[in-house]
Amino acid sequence: TWTVFPNCNGCTVEGIEYDQKTAQWASKWMSILHEFPGLEEAAQVGKTVHVGNAFAWNPQGGTYHVINVGFAVVKDTLDGTPAWKAALAEDGGKLIVPLCTTTPPELNNGRCKAKFHVFTRTQSGEIHEETWSEDVNFVYVGPS
Repeated sequence: TWTVFPNCNGCTVEGIEYDQKTAQWASKWMSILHEFPGLEEAAQVGKTVHVGNAFAWNPQGGTYHVINVGFAVVKDTLDGTPAWKAALAEDGGKLIVPLCTTTPPELNNGRCKAKFHVFTRTQSGEIHEETWSEDVNFVYVGPS
């Protein structure tokens, strides 16, 4: 279920896509999220999609309630992309990222076996990690 945070006045859903065609497709689908059952509240939240490099993304002081990475990375890449964790809002901001289970990733048609890792920032600023037990096959992307 989509939940608009009570303290989320003025929040937006932001998408970053690597190429223009994918950004246009994502923008189209985000604009109609509120039409899906259970997502009606999405109409209350601003939505933007732009072309960019997720590995170079640096929100400069932005605080995000949720950051969902839509591709798998290896742990070294995650550790080398500190802006993803730094951008999390205090008291519950979450980063959800699939991490390949092997380094280097064992690829099968560009995909690796991965597990979802959820990083949560506490009110004191600490970041706790939780790993979901299910394996998923996810498209692997490494920084260029």
